[in-house]
Amino acid sequence: MKKKLLPLLLFFIVQTSIAQEFMFQLNFTDAVGNKDSLLIGYDINATDTVDAGFGEINIISTPLDTAFDVRISSVYNTVSGWSPTSNNFQLKKQIVKNNGICDFNTLVIDVFAKHWPITATWNSVLFNDTCLEGSVFTSVHPGGWWDIGSTSNLYRSELALYSSVTFSSNNDGNLSSPFPTYNGGAYLNTNNDTISVFWLKLGDSTILNTAVNQLVLDNNFSTYPNPANEVLNISVAKELDLTNAEISLVDISGRTILSQPINSAETMINISHLPSGVYFSTLRLNNETALFKKIMITN
Repeated sequence: MKKKLLPLLLFFIVQTSIAQEFMFQLNFTDAVGNKDSLLIGYDINATDTVDAGFGEINIISTPLDTAFDVRISSVYNTVSGWSPTSNNFQLKKQIVKNNGICDFNTLVIDVFAKHWPITATWNSVLFNDTCLEGSVFTSVHPGGWWDIGSTSNLYRSELALYSSVTFSSNNDGNLSSPFPTYNGGAYLNTNNDTISVFWLKLGDSTILNTAVNQLVLDNNFSTYPNPANEVLNISVAKELDLTNAEISLVDISGRTILSQPINSAETMINISHLPSGVYFSTLRLNNETALFKKIMITN
């Protein structure tokens, strides 16, 4: 009798889940053949946390596989202090919100592996779409500064152009205990396991065209106070050409939160309406040079 009830139960679960607008499978294989996979997609009714209606299950309390485990995770954002949350999650499937403008929340992917390198594979045909042609799997956070590099040899792999990539760990060895410890592309979990961090960003081709062409010197571009709450002051060197200059604030998911022209060496921006968190102020000049500063907003 139990064997007959199981198919009926599975049928009921499938029927009560919501069908998402888009989804694909991202497969991983380590150097000795261990395998794991993730399901990733978007839908207008989804959120960027855990949606039971889309079949998402928080497995953060489930121990890692002893050799190889890949998870979509919010832990790194809390560890790094970029976007702390008291409700961390780890998932094998996540459907993010479709906000209707070909821009989706950035997914953090945790990789625990004892046998590097890792190979990731996917169906590139699925990304031959205007809203998805810029989608990337990367070892550099896709927030507008592609040329800062990373420890891993992955850099970025465009999902529409390739169907696989083999990559190394994103840990430079500068880790310590106890948890949490932040180190760019890796962290230690509560069991002192080293977790390499990578990112996956769905979106159009504008994602790929946001490189930082020039590093910032303090006497060229500065923001204050930092942390800031009500107002952020922008100061730029007087010798900079501000013709068609624009200042933007980008959040940790890579979304431009606000943008306004700048035509003087001193500018003040109202940030009282923005939630607390880490942001990047980006100054784009007429010659397409992008200067950026990391700021903390505490509203």
